[in-house]
Amino acid sequence: MQKANRQTIILAILAMMFAFSFEASADKAKKNLRVGELWHQDQDIPSGGWEESYVWPGNHWREKLVGEVRMMNGTGRMAGLCYGMTNWREYTGITYPYVVGTVSGSLMVHPGGAKNAGEPLQFKLVVRRKPPQTTVDGVVQAPRQDYDEIDPTLPSDVMLLIRFSWETGITVQQKIYAYASKNADSYMLVDFTAINNGNSLGDENRLEYRNQVLHDVCFAYTTQPCVSFEGATQNGAIWEANNDDWVEYYGENYLDYLGGGTPLQPTGNRSADSLRMFMVWDGDNNKKSGVDDTGDPDENSGFNEQTPGHGRFLSPQYFGMGFLHADKSPSDPSNDFSQPFSTVWRPGDVRFVTQNDAYQFFFTGNHMASPQEMGFTEPNDPINVARPNPYICVGPYEMPYNSDVRFVMLVAVNGLGIDKCAQHGLQWWEKRQGGDGITDEEKNLLLATGKDSLHKVFGAATRRYFRNLELGRNPYDIPDPPPAPDLTVTAGEKAVILQWSDVSQEPDYDTKVNDFAGYRVYRTIGRNDTTFNKIWECGGKSGIPITTTYRDTSVQRGFAYYYYVTAFDDGTQNWEQPGVSLESGKYWNMMQRNQPVHPYLTKTPVANLDNIKVVPNPYHDLSVNYNWPGEPNKLLFINIPPVCTIKIYTMSGDLVKTIHHTDGTSEEAWNQVTEYNQLIYTGVYLYALESDMGNKTGKFVVVRTSTEESAPQ
Repeated sequence: MQKANRQTIILAILAMMFAFSFEASADKAKKNLRVGELWHQDQDIPSGGWEESYVWPGNHWREKLVGEVRMMNGTGRMAGLCYGMTNWREYTGITYPYVVGTVSGSLMVHPGGAKNAGEPLQFKLVVRRKPPQTTVDGVVQAPRQDYDEIDPTLPSDVMLLIRFSWETGITVQQKIYAYASKNADSYMLVDFTAINNGNSLGDENRLEYRNQVLHDVCFAYTTQPCVSFEGATQNGAIWEANNDDWVEYYGENYLDYLGGGTPLQPTGNRSADSLRMFMVWDGDNNKKSGVDDTGDPDENSGFNEQTPGHGRFLSPQYFGMGFLHADKSPSDPSNDFSQPFSTVWRPGDVRFVTQNDAYQFFFTGNHMASPQEMGFTEPNDPINVARPNPYICVGPYEMPYNSDVRFVMLVAVNGLGIDKCAQHGLQWWEKRQGGDGITDEEKNLLLATGKDSLHKVFGAATRRYFRNLELGRNPYDIPDPPPAPDLTVTAGEKAVILQWSDVSQEPDYDTKVNDFAGYRVYRTIGRNDTTFNKIWECGGKSGIPITTTYRDTSVQRGFAYYYYVTAFDDGTQNWEQPGVSLESGKYWNMMQRNQPVHPYLTKTPVANLDNIKVVPNPYHDLSVNYNWPGEPNKLLFINIPPVCTIKIYTMSGDLVKTIHHTDGTSEEAWNQVTEYNQLIYTGVYLYALESDMGNKTGKFVVVRTSTEESAPQ
């Protein structure tokens, strides 16, 4: 028995070690694109991040009382490429009438014998220039955008390069182009090249399938959209376990097609201007009675609010993916406007029985009618709905040995902004409580403006792509603003001091002409995933001489402030819209979440200990007008000595927290979290302050209505 127990323990330890090493390796295999409003995470499988595939707007995090839990604005999961072909001969001599494959069972639930991708060959992040550095109160913040390599010739701000092989002898090179500029930060371009080079095991020096010809090859791009993980989580599952996601395909019959705007097609070309786009959005869950939950209004969860509910729209996003280019054949690289070959959607959890079944569904020119609700009831579970996957497919191609085909995807997300979602969501909530506000119909009309926003982004990106080609430019090029500067932010007495590096001598990236015009300072209070307001500008038409410093005196002590600084040009080098000024993106040097700057009253030592206070006192978690904005659990000790120790006790005398105040100011903040990472309960608490000036005791009261009293991990 003892021996068996020892074996069990050893196996358990080995299992934990394996799990840890796997998790660590998985973390290393993830790379993030985080320069614009649209963020994306990818893996070297390759497939999109578990919950961070095409996140819009970027930088929005679900918080559970204190601390961050996870980014919740992901509109897709495990985005990636699938394929199918006919009459493929394996090295064993077996010929498969139909073969399908992918990089993950989550993208195409495999029938028996389906082929997976081999080991990745390349996986790296390339940036055009080193990202700027942001320093807050002397601490250098971790860069939001990581990188492996710098390439000054890159047409975009960032590119993720992925190269991998499939078991069937195809190597795929994938390039994802992302942009920081405000004129292109809500979309990404994905360039695929599929090569029949015979490589199946990842070693490009060892080609397993020389001289093979591949027949009826089709490629399908897909993701698992759930519009927003935040809204889906409210409804019971992160991948939207409710029948309320809708899909629509806009092809050549889209009446409001782009209508021209390129040099060769000034009046429009119906084929070339078609959006060729899958669009997915959140609709009403027909299993919920008594409420239209289009947009997933926050009914009672309070994910990001101090008070429950308030109706904030959790799923306002409209997700779109479509083709800009597909080769007509391996020998004809011209754009085939008859593509996509098929446009289908299918529940990700409903399996195919055979590869024949899968191929017939995805790769035989099937175009499912739209718009249509994507939810499918599981055959063995009439309650839950399988997560839906839309697929957009090109092909079929006859691919001789060493031939290749290229196709280009456009992925974009847009919708009603976070602040508008909160504002109008509150109006909807108040109407449901019997007050004034907006109806379900009015709510849905507001959310539907996201559809128009997505069309505008998709249309502008499409026109830009074709315009570049017609003008002989790199199709992935955009007019570029000046680079964002390094930024240093420092708390001061009744002020915040900003300093930044000088980028005024940096020429335009494309023309090499200096078109720099000035700088702008943006600020927000409490959280950095809300609207930033421009508070100051120099250069340009401001009448203020160009400088690299600014002292913000319009601040209040103890409040949390976030900043970023942009550089803008005079528009003379904007080859797309001459005269229109361009501005650097906000995410380059925006201060990081949960790392704000707090101006203080003074560093002058207090005269005595008589004026020490706890603010607010009493603290009530529903008193949003009296608590610190964006810091829902913050208590502030004010009028304290520059160096002191504060110990907090329960009324029974149990030590809750010891705070060492050493920064020389007259105030110290506490987030109500104990030494054991627990959020304190409702009650009366004592504090004891010790300093060279003497000691002081006092009381404060905490009233908490939330049932969740633990700090998140």
